[in-house]
Amino acid sequence: MIRVLTILIFLLSISLSHAQSVNNGDFASGSSGWGCSAEINAENVYGGGTSNAVAEVDAEAGLCQTISGFTIGSVYRFSIDYSRRTGGCPGPNPAGANITISNSALSASVSSTVSSYALQHSVFTFTATQTNLTLTIAANFTGSTCGLIIDNVAINLYSGLPIELLYFNATANPKEDLLEWATASEINNDFFTVERSKDGINWQVLRQIKGAGNSRETRSYNTTITEITSGVSYYRLKQTDYDKSVKYAPIVSVERNEKETIRIFPLPATDQLYVIFNEPKIGSLSALTTSGKEVVLNYVTEDSMITINTQTLDAGIYTLKIVSGKEIYYKRIIIVKE
Repeated sequence: MIRVLTILIFLLSISLSHAQSVNNGDFASGSSGWGCSAEINAENVYGGGTSNAVAEVDAEAGLCQTISGFTIGSVYRFSIDYSRRTGGCPGPNPAGANITISNSALSASVSSTVSSYALQHSVFTFTATQTNLTLTIAANFTGSTCGLIIDNVAINLYSGLPIELLYFNATANPKEDLLEWATASEINNDFFTVERSKDGINWQVLRQIKGAGNSRETRSYNTTITEITSGVSYYRLKQTDYDKSVKYAPIVSVERNEKETIRIFPLPATDQLYVIFNEPKIGSLSALTTSGKEVVLNYVTEDSMITINTQTLDAGIYTLKIVSGKEIYYKRIIIVKE
């Protein structure tokens, strides 16, 4: 029993170490918890249509509060709703406020130009630098006692990673490319998208795999790509949240042996580039710049060798694109100028 109690106390201390909240962040208890001459009224006083409690920030009234319970080094999410005052004496246009959290944790601003009362929403992230921090919201204009309406001020512990990715691997098998990945945790994860590129610039969507939503267990995923191509293939994993925000995992690649189908020389090239190509027919030949622009090349074919005039190409790195029947081959080339 003593051991169990010790564990419970330890777990409780962990959760409390991350506990923090804005006292009366929705102003339902008037000015309770707030300093800096806080002015609290129903939003219909300021141009809104309900009796919901809100605060006004202007040349005379501001908002400030010292908040405790931060864990130094942890990332937090600060959110706020706001609108320019439009009822009674409309605030300046635009009406704005500076938001600071002490010890240089956060310095931000919000601004509203609405012609009729309408709350906007902004979110900022910051890293806690002390266990106790002071939040201050002050008007960034002078001379007016009508200004910016504030509501729903909140601070929550925040993780910038919707998923904790353990690995993302690609393997070239004889008849398919195998993509495998695993997550240690997932937060609001809607789905994954597997994309492929031959040049690392232009990406093609291949698969979409449903995510776990919210999970604190290790989860493994895999998919096979049977539409394989020769040479190097780059794969990337895109993760999409329920709110449609996206993040990418590091790019991985596979390479298939072309059995000397293509030989290119010299590399780097100056005026001419020679390609020995063992396929029977060339459909087209072009070069892709690093920005993805396709450049038509001037070349001559004689037997199995292609001679490319590279004098018209600027110095740099290109991807040579060779189309032969249903196959597309990509090779990286370098052009230098003497």
